[in-house]
Amino acid sequence: MATFLGAIGVPHYTKDGKLYTGEMHKDASGRLMTGKFHTANSRFLFHTKYGVDGIKGFKGKLIATSPSLERMTDLINKYFYSTTFYLEPKNDKEYSVYNKKGLLSDLIVVKKGGRFRFESK
Repeated sequence: MATFLGAIGVPHYTKDGKLYTGEMHKDASGRLMTGKFHTANSRFLFHTKYGVDGIKGFKGKLIATSPSLERMTDLINKYFYSTTFYLEPKNDKEYSVYNKKGLLSDLIVVKKGGRFRFESK
């Protein structure tokens, strides 16, 4: 597995919100993790200090916007350092966010004013 240096100039945080500046790698699904190589102690990294679980406390928090669903899917995958996320329609204005592990129930894409908004619930 190749070592991944992460996006230059973009801070990375652990799930508990601590800034991480050490070596990084991507797991088999493409998500960024701590450590040069994968071990049992490797932890997922995030672009925000809230991590995935921390998003729950920020109802309606806007994460990204896009003019198209295709671009939104790309943005979501970049946000999570992955290529496995996809969208499924809930109704004509809302889309659920999935990856190969299933539904991410705290995240949603909403069509509003001709744009698509990636938000935490």
